[in-house]
Amino acid sequence: MRVISWVKAAQKDFEKMKKEQIEVVRGSDNPFRDAGLPNPELENARATLAAEIIGILNERNLSKRKAASITGNPSCRLTACTPRDENGPWTG
Repeated sequence: MRVISWVKAAQKDFEKMKKEQIEVVRGSDNPFRDAGLPNPELENARATLAAEIIGILNERNLSKRKAASITGNPSCRLTACTPRDENGPWTG
């Protein structure tokens, strides 16, 4: 059966990976800098702010529309915080 052959192939790959040596490198506190992206401090600040906003919206169980009406921002502007759906919980 096809599924069984896929599972067996995955098991072989997993066994092979367990035997390989993996180098672990400790990064900094800024993944944008670690990745060599432009403006890493700004991008890290944006990501941190978005995470804080998402946390508050989740704590208050606010939908995108409700958050837009409270903040006075159009709901499309809040899309930067990546809501799961129009009326559901926020995700980050």
